[in-house]
Amino acid sequence: MNYKQKLGYMFLGAVILALGIIVGQVITPDIEAQNNGVFDSITCRSLTVLDKFGRDAIMLNTTNNNNSLTVWGKTGGAIGLVAHETEGYAVVIYGKDPQKQPSVRLYHHVDKGSGIFIQNKHGKNAIVLRSNDNGNDILLYDLYENLRAALISSKKVDGIAVWDKAGNVKWGSPQ
Repeated sequence: MNYKQKLGYMFLGAVILALGIIVGQVITPDIEAQNNGVFDSITCRSLTVLDKFGRDAIMLNTTNNNNSLTVWGKTGGAIGLVAHETEGYAVVIYGKDPQKQPSVRLYHHVDKGSGIFIQNKHGKNAIVLRSNDNGNDILLYDLYENLRAALISSKKVDGIAVWDKAGNVKWGSPQ
């Protein structure tokens, strides 16, 4: 291929490119993703908003069984809202490391009742408040999740009990 043929093909390519741009501008309507900086609708199954450092800041997520919203704090920790198809609804407040057990969990389940679980820094239950069809409980645990005190009002038992480290009831009136 000589020099004139190369120039001819290059010119032909430029003409085809120019025609494509002109036809695209004339025939194709303008696509407007937003109007005055406002989106009308966004449809997706998951949405993650990143902070200025590229870390997750807000996450909206849906799966076959649940919908969730998680907001991470700037210094660690997170707040989560979950609506699960069979397990009910929960508000979860995580400690500084969201990969560990939650620090506080508030939940409601249609069949199992409602409750608040407060966990210590090791991810173990510290205080549990529960209410369901059988009754109401307030339970206090030590650092190793051994039950130390209980206030119970239920269909079967009403009472207060306190346990020592050996597991013996030191004071109480469970019935």
